[in-house]
Amino acid sequence: MILGCDYLAGVKYQRALMQAHRRGDCGGIFLTTFGNARPLVERMCKSGKFLEIVVHIAPFAKAYSVPKLRSLVLKESKWLNSLAEKYDQVIMISPFCESPNSAATMKPLFNDMRKVAPCCLLVHSIHGPGQEVDDTITEIHIEKSSALPRVPKNEFTVSFDGAGSVGTGDMPDLDIDSIINRYSKARHIRCWNFQFNGKYGNKDPRAINKRDDWADVPYIRQTRALLDPRRGFLTWPNTMLLKQADDHDEPDLSSKDNRLMCILPKRAAGSVKVYDVKGNHIDTMTSPRLNPEHNGEPKGMRFYSRKYPFQVANIAFKNTGSYLIRVESSPLTDGRKRSGRFK
Repeated sequence: MILGCDYLAGVKYQRALMQAHRRGDCGGIFLTTFGNARPLVERMCKSGKFLEIVVHIAPFAKAYSVPKLRSLVLKESKWLNSLAEKYDQVIMISPFCESPNSAATMKPLFNDMRKVAPCCLLVHSIHGPGQEVDDTITEIHIEKSSALPRVPKNEFTVSFDGAGSVGTGDMPDLDIDSIINRYSKARHIRCWNFQFNGKYGNKDPRAINKRDDWADVPYIRQTRALLDPRRGFLTWPNTMLLKQADDHDEPDLSSKDNRLMCILPKRAAGSVKVYDVKGNHIDTMTSPRLNPEHNGEPKGMRFYSRKYPFQVANIAFKNTGSYLIRVESSPLTDGRKRSGRFK
C-alpha cells in the first residue's frame, strides 16, 4: 500500500511541503481552493518525489453542480493530462472533493474527462449521499472512528481529511493501525491534520481566506509518522496515555501543538524523564504552568516535551536502532505513535 499526505492547502506552505515530503509517497492537493496551485502541481510532478498525486479541481463547496462546473473540470483535466505526459507522472484527477453526487450524475462527466485526459486516473471523492462510479476510483474520508465508511467495492483511496472536524477526536487520537488494517486493500492512504488546511483546531471559525496557521516541516513529518507501522507492542494501559498533542483550539497554546505529551497517574514531580530502549536519558517532559491536571480519562498529570514525537523517537533510533521509548517506569512503546486510550 502507498502512504502519503493530503496537503490540500499546500499552495500556502509550498517550501515546507516540498522539503518534508517523503520520496515515493503520494500526495493530495486542491487546485484552486486556497489559491492558484497550478505552478505547485507542476513542481510536484517535476520533482519526481511523488508516486501519485490526487488533484481536486473545483473549489471546495458543500454542493457541486455538474452543469455549472463541467467546462472548468474538462479544461483543467486536459492541462493535468499534459503534465502526466510531460513528466511521466501518475496524476489522479478528482473533479470535486467530498462530492454528494450520484453515480448517474457523475458518470457522463467522467466519460468526458476520459476523452481529454486519457493518461490520468479518475477519482470520485464521495461524502454523504455520494455514490461510487463504475470504472472510477473511489475516495473516502475518515471523520471519526465510531462511524468509519464502508470499504468500497471499486478500487479506492482513503484520506484522513476531516478527522476531528466533527469534534470527536483528530487523527492523533485515532487507532491508526486498526484503521489502516480495515482499509488494507486501498490503493493508497493519505494522512491529514488541521494545519494542512490552515486551521489551528476544530473550533477555528475562520473562513478559508482568513486562515494563517500553516503546516511547517516538523508538523508534516510528525503527521506522516502516524501512518508508519508500529514497532513493538501497544503496551500502555488505559490508565496512562502517550500521544502527539492536539492542535489546540486556542491559538496562544501553539507551543504545545503536536509535541510529545503524556498523562500519568497523579504525582508531585513537575517533570518526567524519557529513555531509549538501552536506558539512555533522551528527553525531559514538564508539566504546563496552567492546568497541569487532566480531569478526563485517563485522570492524571499532563507532561509535554519541547520536541515532536518523531524527533524523540529518532533520537532513540539513532542511539539504539529502535524507536521504542520509556517514560520513567512506563512500558516501552513506539515513540512516534499513540499508546493507551484511543477515541
